[in-house]
Amino acid sequence: MVAFEGDVKLTDFGIAKAKGFLIDNEGEVVAGKADYMSPEQANFQITDKRSDLFSVGVVLQHLLLGHNIFKGSSPEESRKLVMNMPIPDFRTLDGRIDDRLNEILHKSLSRDLNKRYSTGDEMLYDLEHYIYHSGYGPTNETLGKMIRELFGQGPKLGSQEGKGSTQMLEDVSRVKATKKH
Repeated sequence: MVAFEGDVKLTDFGIAKAKGFLIDNEGEVVAGKADYMSPEQANFQITDKRSDLFSVGVVLQHLLLGHNIFKGSSPEESRKLVMNMPIPDFRTLDGRIDDRLNEILHKSLSRDLNKRYSTGDEMLYDLEHYIYHSGYGPTNETLGKMIRELFGQGPKLGSQEGKGSTQMLEDVSRVKATKKH
């Protein structure tokens, strides 16, 4: 979730609600949506943090493509797709996906645990480098502005004539520079 101020919030709507109602017998009970599970979870095997990174890869490809490639007509079909479907070349599914992003998706969705990202930090590094390697990326202000526009919200309260704080700081710096000369 992204707040109107640009803050990113991570949440889990499914398992969190059921916490306390599920018996956690790792490898015996499958909890969660089948089309977002890792292959090892879908196959009732013991999981570790790499399982979560597979699920992050599923969410990422869903965000990029607008649909989940593992979504079947039933949970059982989704489980089979997660475990067996060949991982596609994402460049052929969306022209905006380039070689490097395709590699990141394939690494996060690798069924071979030794080829998958081993830590969230490793995946974060690759994603941040991919996004920001050519320059400074978006700020909370620019992200918040985009979200407010997307949801038809007006300017952020407390801003001057609809300007965000970043623009206001730039204006103040310009005024100070002008006064010095």
